[in-house]
Amino acid sequence: MLKLIHAAHLGAEKCKRRARDILFWPGMNAQIDDLVNSCTTCLTNKHSNTKEPLIPHYIPSRPWEKVGSDLFEFRGQHYLILVDYYSNFIEVDRLRQTTSEQVIEICKSQFARHGIPNEFISDNGPQFSSHKFHQFSSQYQFKHKTSSPYHPQSNGKAERAVQTSKSLLQRSILEKCDFHLALLEFCNTPSNDILGSPSQRLMGRRTRTLLPTAENLLLPKIIPPSQVQSELKKHQKTQSYYYNKQAKPLSSLQKGDKIMFQNGRTWLPATIAKATEYPRSYIIITPEGQLYRRNRKHLRPIPKKDVLEPESDSDDLDDYLTSQEGEPQETTIN
Repeated sequence: MLKLIHAAHLGAEKCKRRARDILFWPGMNAQIDDLVNSCTTCLTNKHSNTKEPLIPHYIPSRPWEKVGSDLFEFRGQHYLILVDYYSNFIEVDRLRQTTSEQVIEICKSQFARHGIPNEFISDNGPQFSSHKFHQFSSQYQFKHKTSSPYHPQSNGKAERAVQTSKSLLQRSILEKCDFHLALLEFCNTPSNDILGSPSQRLMGRRTRTLLPTAENLLLPKIIPPSQVQSELKKHQKTQSYYYNKQAKPLSSLQKGDKIMFQNGRTWLPATIAKATEYPRSYIIITPEGQLYRRNRKHLRPIPKKDVLEPESDSDDLDDYLTSQEGEPQETTIN
């Protein structure tokens, strides 16, 4: 009978409504909850979790204090992108090889120009998760933070910089013009009247482009950091307000919790091994012993049968009677 009620693989509440419409037996609600919560088909084919509220990143107090990075491919060519969280200044370099050695070489070159950042944020790609890159971060004394796999939002600044760079590359090809000149213009375009351009925020000056510019406008002029921080906080607050309208927090998970983790469009079983140092990020272990790092968005706890609230037979009966027409009447169940 339970299998027939759950034949359409609907949620627990819909299955209960379907059952109450035509029949009743003692303990029906709890048994339906049990069945739905343990249904392998339902557990492995659920929709993605809803997005959680944004965790605002801290606003850097100066240029090049916090840098995001990412690798991307465009028309068969691979690139490394660095973006400054304070100024939104973008550096794009073509990679001869997608190796840790090549990435480190480019980072060293950029650091020689702009200085070593306090914090370097990347994804968990092999170029950044390698022992060589770990040694590099120790030698150059910067903190390396990584985002959870399949959760690019954690490295959103670099992801947006990638989209900007791809757009500039595409338009440069269509217009048959120099990509580097396009990037130069982007970095000299004011974000607004208060913040100035990425070049002004990073270097304290406009940089010369092909556009005719008066010499006095190329002289150094520092935009006060307090002014920059104030504007960036306003933008961050506005962004969070609109994003969080459709978001809701997910419960935290504990070591040993049985969960399903999202793998593409399906969900697979695993266990929480531990929480990482990063917010909403966990190490999970599969039944085969494989360890993975995943964001809370891609994890769904499996309800524990032994903690389900037992519903009394009288509650089941009241629910059944309420679903029928008219007020509940005293009924004898044989």
